[in-house]
Amino acid sequence: MFRVLGFLTGGKSPKRSDVSEDDLHADTLGGADRARLEWASQRKAKGITMELLKIHSRLARLSDFQPGKETNEIFSRLVSLCCEIHDTETIDRVFRDGMVQAILPPLRKMCSDAEYCLEDHWAKHITAAPSTDEAIRRLKSFTYYRNYEDLTRHEICAMLSAHPVLPGKVAFIGSGPLPLTSLCFLEALKKRALPGNRADSEDVRYPANQSLIPEILNIDRDGAAVESASVMCAKLGSLGEGMKFQCAPAGGEALDLHDFDVVCIAALVGGSQNEKEGLLRRVAAKMREGALIIMRTSWGLRSCLYPEIDMATEEMLQRVEICSVVHPYGSVVNSIIVARIRTRPKLNGDANGSIPFITTLVC
Repeated sequence: MFRVLGFLTGGKSPKRSDVSEDDLHADTLGGADRARLEWASQRKAKGITMELLKIHSRLARLSDFQPGKETNEIFSRLVSLCCEIHDTETIDRVFRDGMVQAILPPLRKMCSDAEYCLEDHWAKHITAAPSTDEAIRRLKSFTYYRNYEDLTRHEICAMLSAHPVLPGKVAFIGSGPLPLTSLCFLEALKKRALPGNRADSEDVRYPANQSLIPEILNIDRDGAAVESASVMCAKLGSLGEGMKFQCAPAGGEALDLHDFDVVCIAALVGGSQNEKEGLLRRVAAKMREGALIIMRTSWGLRSCLYPEIDMATEEMLQRVEICSVVHPYGSVVNSIIVARIRTRPKLNGDANGSIPFITTLVC
């Protein structure tokens, strides 16, 4: 979760033998400034820590996480706090705090439960619309609809940097009761333009396989979520055409991902590094070589909401080649990892009987 940091010396000068004269002179001039910056960092970290503890305490007192005035206000404050940009030393101080470490797992679980409640509420609200036009209007009035457009646009741009052709078949694991990312992705594939593109020009198009009808397979282990999403998409008319659904655990035996160009994994699928690695191992084994996998991660204080993924572990790198990592600022909470499924070694060896090494694919 933590990035490599350069720790401040707090104004204490190192031994003369350890530094050059220029370094020593700079240290003498900058000692007071560094002490001031460290004090400011400590103060900011303490303020953030106290606010996180306060928010956790308020959430723990709620009887449920159904959308409502108090629930919305608390989570809005949490998201706003976690989207603030601070220096790495301040962030590290927050995450080193023992009380913060203790509340992070239950806080993320609360966020997950609240997100499900919010999505389920809106899926039912959209489904209850008296017409297709009204259902689409309600969908696009969802509080975070523009955020999903922005996030999906980031993902598609990162994906196109790895392979400059729009995919024909995409799977989304952990789609939930309100599959907004899938709908934004599907609309982009149909129009061959980025989500939220409001340009009048018809010339803004991305290359695509014209022989394929765009298809998004939404996968979730929760049968109620799959049913809710399926019924809602049916209400959306042509906007929902191309949305398919399957109730299955991530990487389950019944899951066949070989024909998919891209597989996306939601941020809340897998709650720890070990779970993420196990998930990638199972999913990658079901994908074809060269296909792309998009995983959502987090950075900075955003890691309070979603777990951060370390893609540099041996378990990860022996299965995928990292193409790009995108850390959006602003209101987009999730970060994006785009990776390519590596060429698998042939078990029977090559023509000379030797076992080839896994080769690195250029993204």
